[in-house]
Amino acid sequence: MIKNIKIDFVILYTMMISFIKNNKFNILLVAIWLFITIFAMFSHEIWRDEAQCWCLARDLNFVELFSAARVEGHPMLWYLLLFPLAKIGFPVISMQVLSLFLVFLAVVFFVFKSPFDNIFKFLFVLSAGMAYY
Repeated sequence: MIKNIKIDFVILYTMMISFIKNNKFNILLVAIWLFITIFAMFSHEIWRDEAQCWCLARDLNFVELFSAARVEGHPMLWYLLLFPLAKIGFPVISMQVLSLFLVFLAVVFFVFKSPFDNIFKFLFVLSAGMAYY
């Protein structure tokens, strides 16, 4: 049993090293993007439309949230994602962390799965829309 676990770790380690060697540019690009966006997240003040979303998710119950979100500019899914965070009592920065996590998933998917060359990936990922989410 212990011998099988040791072999599994060796196989996992070998696969991880192979993945890193084959994707150096992609890993570096995601790391640069993550550094820039984390810096931007901590230096970004909450705008009125962001605060409105947070206040609606925090102050309204589930039924009232559906009613109020009809006239708001954000999709209902965003309010549904914010709802548990706001109701549990997390601070408003958790909204920014959630947004960062969702955009991080999109960037990783784009960088590792898109058929584009590295120049286009670099230009797209570090553009204003993706860097400032």
